[in-house]
Amino acid sequence: YWFSERDDKYFIAAADCTGHGVPGALMSMIGLELIHKIINDMKVDDSDQVLLTMNRELESAFYKEESGKPIIKDGIEMSICIIDKKTRLMEFSGAFLPVYIVRDDKLIEIKGDKKNVVQSFAMVSFNRSTFTLQDGDLLYLFSDGYADQFGGPDNKKFMYRRLRHILLTISKYPLPDQQRILDETIDSWMEGHDQIDDMMILGVKPF
Repeated sequence: YWFSERDDKYFIAAADCTGHGVPGALMSMIGLELIHKIINDMKVDDSDQVLLTMNRELESAFYKEESGKPIIKDGIEMSICIIDKKTRLMEFSGAFLPVYIVRDDKLIEIKGDKKNVVQSFAMVSFNRSTFTLQDGDLLYLFSDGYADQFGGPDNKKFMYRRLRHILLTISKYPLPDQQRILDETIDSWMEGHDQIDDMMILGVKPF
């Protein structure tokens, strides 16, 4: 995950590289450097343009001219929120990953596009959604590791419906308590099973 603050705006991102081992680690390192460059140095302020610019930067690094194909097959699943502290307007764009907003005991999902960063260099674009935040709103950004973890009595995935239910249930608690409950829940779920992926859930209360 990544956070920055500039020009009365919060920039919050969660990302998950699809590769494993050395390729996945390399993509993670490059992705972190790029998002810092794009937001803090290049001053890109629109959420969809952040993803598009990252796609273009990765294209220039990994596109193989001779074959017309990228020299890597791994991509980045990513969600990014840009929040104006004065107007409380939030922009959201996602590459496969959504954002959950909990307000007044209701969970609102804004879905990302069904494409990775680096999945397709040709004619790529990303959607941008806007949402006006209120006092007490909670944002949740996450990778797919928690929901995809196998476990339970039937050795099945935890699934997003369970994740949405638990986030809605614990949203009334302070964030440190939410983290503890999430940890305890997944530990109990996967008891006797191996962890299959990295897990990351980021909870943010902007106002």
